[in-house]
Amino acid sequence: MNFATKTFQALRIEVNDEMGTISKGIEGAIDILVPGGRLVVISFQGLEDKTVKEIFKQKAKEGIIKFVTKDTIKPKWSEVTKNPRARSAKMKIVEKL
Repeated sequence: MNFATKTFQALRIEVNDEMGTISKGIEGAIDILVPGGRLVVISFQGLEDKTVKEIFKQKAKEGIIKFVTKDTIKPKWSEVTKNPRARSAKMKIVEKL
């Protein structure tokens, strides 16, 4: 990714408060889940993934959720060859306690 693309991406993320929106959305989704309900989040960028991971870790520490999968799920090579945009996808699954 070239410098200009990264710069405009950073501006867009800040102006649109994308990380704040992600945080609010995940927190809201966890709040409305019933016990045993699961939340699946797929992120495509490092900042998104970091935000999701931090929220999930905090909620797990508080005893509100538990991780369904130990590790982040990434697409298989066969998926990436069919759908190159999937290469950066990371999926996390949690369950409300």
